Amino acid sequence: MNMSEDKMKESIAKSHAARDAASVPGFDETWLAAEARYLAERRKFRMVTGVAVSLALVAIVIGMLPPDGQQTLPEFELASGLMNSTLWSAPSDILMPDYPIDIYEDIPEIPVSTDLLEGALL
Repeated sequence: MNMSEDKMKESIAKSHAARDAASVPGFDETWLAAEARYLAERRKFRMVTGVAVSLALVAIVIGMLPPDGQQTLPEFELASGLMNSTLWSAPSDILMPDYPIDIYEDIPEIPVSTDLLEGALL
């Protein structure tokens, strides 16, 4: 062996001797530290998500409020307003004869036969 290899072996031996076995954490300590980091990240994520949802709800509520000094009037739908306020009939309705009986209102049921196998009389 040459001189540089001897120096390298000595430095490695010194570094191993300097490092105590107690300075390397065990499995339990490593697991607890990793778990603590995970829980901290999860807490931070929950907090950011909660703040974002709260801000979204506030924005929606503020967007639904009426502007200052103005009262909101109910929306008027033209088609439903016209249908509810006017009576419409076709121009050809005058040509139709008036019957004193409206068969659809006066006779709501179709008379049925007394014989159950024959069905309706009409």
